[in-house]
Amino acid sequence: MAIFLLIFAIYLLFFDYPAHLKTWMESESSRILGRRVTIEEFYVDIPNSFELRGVVAEPLGSGPPWLEFESLRGELNLSRIIQREVQLGLLHVTGLVLRIHDYGRGQVDLPGLYGDPLPTSDRSLPEASFNLLVDRILFENASVVYNNHTLPWTLEARELAARLEREGGRFSGALEYQQGELQIKDRPPAVGSLEAQLELDGKQVRVSELIARGSAYQVRAEGTVELGTEPRAEMSLEAESQVGFAAHSLLGFSQLTDFGSTPASFQGTLTIGRGWHELEGRVLVPAARFAGLPLRNWTGQVFWDRSRFEVVSAEGFLAGGHSGWKVVQPLPLGGDPAEIEVQLEDVSLETVLEVFRGEPGPLASRISGNARFDVLLSDPYRVNGEFELTGKAPESSGEKSGLDFTAGGVLEDGNLNLGRSRFETEFANVVLSGDYPRRGPANVRVALDARDLSRVDEVQQALRTLLHPERPARRLQIAGRAGRRAR
Repeated sequence: MAIFLLIFAIYLLFFDYPAHLKTWMESESSRILGRRVTIEEFYVDIPNSFELRGVVAEPLGSGPPWLEFESLRGELNLSRIIQREVQLGLLHVTGLVLRIHDYGRGQVDLPGLYGDPLPTSDRSLPEASFNLLVDRILFENASVVYNNHTLPWTLEARELAARLEREGGRFSGALEYQQGELQIKDRPPAVGSLEAQLELDGKQVRVSELIARGSAYQVRAEGTVELGTEPRAEMSLEAESQVGFAAHSLLGFSQLTDFGSTPASFQGTLTIGRGWHELEGRVLVPAARFAGLPLRNWTGQVFWDRSRFEVVSAEGFLAGGHSGWKVVQPLPLGGDPAEIEVQLEDVSLETVLEVFRGEPGPLASRISGNARFDVLLSDPYRVNGEFELTGKAPESSGEKSGLDFTAGGVLEDGNLNLGRSRFETEFANVVLSGDYPRRGPANVRVALDARDLSRVDEVQQALRTLLHPERPARRLQIAGRAGRRAR
């Protein structure tokens, strides 16, 4: 065996085997692509390493090549070449450029692939196929150029399998990899695995299946990509993702502390054109917490383009009641605040107080009403807006005190101006109005008809926690049955 390996090594080094292999690679690549492919330099490092430099798929006439790359380094399993299946331990490609140009007249958009554009029926290239298996693959400084618009990308992945077949003027192929990291332009990298089935026929790319999976997401897609002067892609999507991951990937927003790891599902469509995109569909969040409050079966209609992200017709169960939502966030982030509208029906005050206080509250009521806010998501306590709420004491409240109330107010930069609001329990009737700032003393007018002052103070502490949960509690001293001003 040692003697055989020595003879084989001498043949590789002294009988110009690299030149023969280079010629074979040029011939096979040219046959598969239907265009002349040249390799400037080819090196073999025994036993299985190799490097190609200056690879070019030449155009028929003048102009830049439609496919080229600076270098390709890898580790080759020579025993699989005769089966037309390339098995690589490593493939490192630098400077890959794929140029796609619109000829018009309904022709294929790869310049030089057929020379002057010919009708599809006239393309009589022989059939060809090619398979590639790679343990680890790395693309650096890669790009796709479409009508002089450059889309840079990088990819690092393991266990890649690729197949390319040509029948006349139609190409079909499949791509699969595991443990990959794909980054397009300056978007956050997509980490996970990919499976895709594609077909190119004339000016149309058909995606029969695309499945992307990661630790925080799974996406299934199918659709078409129409190439031409105004390229357009239309894909139907089914996706599952953590809300925080989706918000960061789509919007660049990473501050959804309440929803960060919450699972959600989406079904809809994605349409992409030159310089624009539209995502539209329905999202479902089975269970989550909003501001600490339990939220169940939340669903809404989602729309996202370059100018805004919005969720409309949203509804779900919040704190034992029902809630409706509308959120419109202008884009890009960091400019205008989000517009939020909320409707509440039969929300449990007991649950709300327990969440904000960390312990059960003294009151029982079912809250309904509506609110409208403008919120900077980077500083959610700086709220502008208004609200109107009513509360109804339940028929049976156990040891808690039933509360009926009407309340309304205006928020300016997080400072609350409370309108004339009435609260009624079995131990007191209270009318409140005044200013309750985020910082500094409150200026609240109180008209009180109390039958148990100790319980009034307990209620005051509970309500204050609800209004400003981030501020430490302080006690309100009340004496007598007349109105008091608190500071």
